[in-house]
Amino acid sequence: AAPGVLTPLNTLPKARYPQPPQQIQYFNTLLPKLASLPGVTDVGMVAPLPFSDNDQSTSFGVVGQPATAPGMQPSASHLTTDGNYFHTMRIPLLHGRTFNERDREKSPPMIMVNETFAKTYLGPGNPLGQRIKIGSSKTIREIVGVVGSSKHDSLAAPAGPEFYIPFPQAPATYLDLVLRPAAPAPDAIPPALPRAVPQRPRPPPSPVAPPPPHPPPRP
Repeated sequence: AAPGVLTPLNTLPKARYPQPPQQIQYFNTLLPKLASLPGVTDVGMVAPLPFSDNDQSTSFGVVGQPATAPGMQPSASHLTTDGNYFHTMRIPLLHGRTFNERDREKSPPMIMVNETFAKTYLGPGNPLGQRIKIGSSKTIREIVGVVGSSKHDSLAAPAGPEFYIPFPQAPATYLDLVLRPAAPAPDAIPPALPRAVPQRPRPPPSPVAPPPPHPPPRP
């Protein structure tokens, strides 16, 4: 994650939040609560989290470009985020807009891309308004914003192409929260944070077999 950013994991139990509307409502309630904590300046969410050894790469096609042969489609890192993720991570908006409250579950499908994606796959024209089809989905998404490229897997490797889907249009029960505290110290955890973010329960310890009895002493 970016320096100075806290990244608590938040996993919803599927039995309690089985449907997308329930998952969306949970995070719509949680994020403002976190943003109001003393010592927190910005809050966002993402899946998968950068530098978590969990890169999700998905093939795509650009509407209007020549079709590629099966199995030869380009691919890029696929992230699900909210609109404030980029500001929290200090990723600059270069063109268009970030996600906002208009990008709901039943709103027109939207997508954002990073600068590397735009330069690599969209040509010299305006990337805004171009349309992307992801994987085998029939849904066509319109590009509404382009952000600066940021590294996802390794500081030694150049930033790769990424695209971003708004959380309400791709809800899930597994997301990483990103919080930027006001204090620069990496351990500046707001005292109320553990109470505000429900923690994933730890598995019970494995049973430990008792040691074998000592053999009786020889006569």
